[in-house]
Amino acid sequence: MLRTQNSHPSEEFKPKQCIPITVAVFKELVGTTTQKVASRIIEELAPFPSGSVIHDNACGHGVVTSSIVDSLPKSISDSSRGEEEKEGDKTTIHATDLSPLMVTSTKSTAEMQSWSNYANLHISEMPMQSLTFPPNTFNFSFTNFGIFCLSDSLALTAAQHVHRTLKPGGKAILTLWSQKTPHHDVLMRTHQKTRNTDTVLPSRQDRWHGETFLVDLLVEAGFDRGKVEVREVDVVVDVEDLKRRCEISWSLVGAPEEGWVREDEERWEEALGLLEEGMRGMDSWQDDDQGGHYVVGVNVFVAKK
Repeated sequence: MLRTQNSHPSEEFKPKQCIPITVAVFKELVGTTTQKVASRIIEELAPFPSGSVIHDNACGHGVVTSSIVDSLPKSISDSSRGEEEKEGDKTTIHATDLSPLMVTSTKSTAEMQSWSNYANLHISEMPMQSLTFPPNTFNFSFTNFGIFCLSDSLALTAAQHVHRTLKPGGKAILTLWSQKTPHHDVLMRTHQKTRNTDTVLPSRQDRWHGETFLVDLLVEAGFDRGKVEVREVDVVVDVEDLKRRCEISWSLVGAPEEGWVREDEERWEEALGLLEEGMRGMDSWQDDDQGGHYVVGVNVFVAKK
């Protein structure tokens, strides 16, 4: 990478324009995209069998749990049964995440929307690579845009925990961005133009965008290759404020592998300009009354134990 002699990487340094990534800012960036994916998958799986036990793994701010609750009946129709039996008919959901902030956010949403009225709900801090649930616990396990955040070795460990905690016949559902991710290409070009480099951003891990890497990982974790299905779905990403989205995106994933340097601060506005221009130039970008939107691809993996 070509840098000026005074551009020494520092773990401590961040450009002054860099937006702190809080739960609220992360929600703003993600918008309804991951919720759309979760809702589509759960619509296809619902209704869940009576008494199902479901894991929302790496739950983030609870979009999978929200979609599951939305799919559930809002009452037990047979009033002649006792309360204890009715409670046993409820779906049980365990939502877990490494981040205390995400867990707090999910708990807050659950309370505001009264999710516990419709499911036996448990929300707790737990890394996906260190699940403490007993073997054969879950009928369904969802990992929605989470596993690619781990190193390869920890991702394998996480997949092994998913396999271990599923009941025989249970299904693991995992989602990843597919190779149709034009916004990632725009980020990469911005990185290369503002830093005069051919290297890739740490956030751009192409092996995760195909099908092979995760399928092989799931097989290594214990799933039968013949019981792993993959399909790609298109999702519309709504963008209300493109400039704001570029600011958040660059703050979140714009740092090069060796960390931010002074030059990044000096060229911040240039980078944002390239991002905005690149986003508007994407083939699927369309302006609309709310700002604009574009299409991305998502790979959905369903592995049966």
